[in-house]
Amino acid sequence: MKTFFMLLLLTATAHATPLYLSCRGEARMGTVAEPEPATISITIDGTNVKVEDLASVKIYSNDEDVWTFGSGGVGVWYGQINRITGQAQIMISVNKSINSFFDGVCHKSERLF
Repeated sequence: MKTFFMLLLLTATAHATPLYLSCRGEARMGTVAEPEPATISITIDGTNVKVEDLASVKIYSNDEDVWTFGSGGVGVWYGQINRITGQAQIMISVNKSINSFFDGVCHKSERLF
């Protein structure tokens, strides 16, 4: 019986629709640049996170309230989204020496097209 419920849960999770988030906050290039207003979109599809048009990365920690994700390479280096407050912090590696930082709040949105 326990196996049946686990299989049912995995099947339901595997076919869940993606979660679309619209995030508003501040972004800056490098550590000394002045922050500027920014809006980014995030798609969470199962265990994958896609920020804007960058390559998808895996969620590697799901601590009940916080998703932690990233690749540790070029693209989304590191990110966290608090599932209760919507607070998001994302570091994007443009190349080996340039990083972009985003700090803001995400809200659920719907895909329009």
